[in-house]
Amino acid sequence: MAKTIIVPLDGSDRAEGALGPAEWRARALGAELVLVTATSAVDLGPAESLLARALDRTALEGTRSEVLVGCDPGRAILDAALALPDPAICMSTRGKGALATALVGRVGLEVLAHSDLPVVLVGPAFDPTTARGGDIVVCVHDGYDAPRAHLGVECADAAGLRLHLLSVRREPAAAGTTSAAADTAQRAATGLQAHGHVAVGHDISGPDVATTIIGVVRALRPRLLVIERNAPSGRIERPLGRIGMELVRECPCAIVVEPADLSASRRPRSRRSAYA
Repeated sequence: MAKTIIVPLDGSDRAEGALGPAEWRARALGAELVLVTATSAVDLGPAESLLARALDRTALEGTRSEVLVGCDPGRAILDAALALPDPAICMSTRGKGALATALVGRVGLEVLAHSDLPVVLVGPAFDPTTARGGDIVVCVHDGYDAPRAHLGVECADAAGLRLHLLSVRREPAAAGTTSAAADTAQRAATGLQAHGHVAVGHDISGPDVATTIIGVVRALRPRLLVIERNAPSGRIERPLGRIGMELVRECPCAIVVEPADLSASRRPRSRRSAYA
């Protein structure tokens, strides 16, 4: 279970949009909330001032802040996170661009590509008035399991929320049959229910996977959507594929991007995720 939630800030209103989801998550998990900003300047006064303003906006007792000094903000954020107990990172994305760097930002991409930590992304379509539901939606695919260790299940357990395991296919299954992903979702739901957790399996089809998932999210109004990032492949660093980027761009709730190798020894998987 995450014990520390790190929120990278740069003084912009966009970056501070991650404070609400991060504070809720910290409360749900009983985790410490740490606000950080990275700078290479000699004068740390401006960085300390922006963190002081952000601290004034938070209501979680015990929240603290730290100025990270370094030329590479992404590396500084990762190093700081790895020095803390059981960390997860919660950060806002930059905008609505089609390219990954325009949507997530260079620092965000570096954090996603070079860490095996859970990263919570708060996208440009995040709406705090609609993301107040009592559910968590986890996207599953063939070969995927929903181990109790991952952040979505942990949040659901800690906050007493219901978990939805969602498998999405481009084409409906043939009459009288179910997809492998649907079978996986149902098995995972049954396993969680055996441990006393309420979980519901869904098997949904649609011509566009991202659009179908967003439709489910808008209908359920969950707190979180959980997806899996791509595993590293050679020299190509592409932690979010086309579907993942579309979800980040259009999702009205925060998205947990789960490490590709989380609990790898306990579940079979392909090299790439279903969100390529």
